[in-house]
Amino acid sequence: MKIAVTGATGHIGNNLVRLLLSKGHEVTAFLYKGTSAHPLDGLNVKIIEGTLEDLDSLVEAFSGNEGVFHLAGRISIVPGLKKELYQTNVIGTRNVVIACRKTGIRRLVYTSSIHAFEDPEKGGILTEKSPCNSKKVVGYYAWSKVLSTEEALKANGKELETISVHPSGAIGPGDFLGSKMGNFFKHFLEENLPVLLNGNYDFTDVRDLAMGHLLAMEKGRAGEKYLLTNRNISIPEFVAQLQKITDITKTPPVIPIWLAKFA
Repeated sequence: MKIAVTGATGHIGNNLVRLLLSKGHEVTAFLYKGTSAHPLDGLNVKIIEGTLEDLDSLVEAFSGNEGVFHLAGRISIVPGLKKELYQTNVIGTRNVVIACRKTGIRRLVYTSSIHAFEDPEKGGILTEKSPCNSKKVVGYYAWSKVLSTEEALKANGKELETISVHPSGAIGPGDFLGSKMGNFFKHFLEENLPVLLNGNYDFTDVRDLAMGHLLAMEKGRAGEKYLLTNRNISIPEFVAQLQKITDITKTPPVIPIWLAKFA
């Protein structure tokens, strides 16, 4: 199968490209114009440069392919980037859909986020049936991912089947560009973590996330949303596991969330 991947140099993206190649697929990697392709060094992929705002470059990248994985997007929890997040994540996804239709793409898998779902009530469970409401999620990033998911799924139809996957935090190999968690590991190994937050999160092996993307393309039901997650783990517990692996015994002080927000 011939497949195009946007965001192919990202942490999930380059792992997905490697998985696709191992399964015998032909891959076209869509890279943001001017960015380095070094995460794909040595891989037999066709590279097309462009932007999500440039419809012609998307059409060029998608032409001749049967499926598209749309992973490219802006991730930020910094206040004040509402316009930028909307332009890249929402309008960009809209352009990807248009390009898919123009080039006869059969299936589109959109990479949304676990944050597109409303947080369940305390003690509740998050499922694929949980609501995605742009007015009830926290932060402009989550807001933009809700709207982007809507753009992808409302395009689902006979000519183009669309599926949305919602990964949690990626950890594992191939973190060439230095993610937030990659930097966390680096600081831990350098024994340079000043404090830990007394919170928790869901971390998933990036290779499992890549496989989840592939299974969504191969077996996912058109129009559906799929959570790609592992389990919640507290940050102190997470660091305790790292200590067992590395024999690093230094434990930074744990501070409550309210103090971090105040700071």
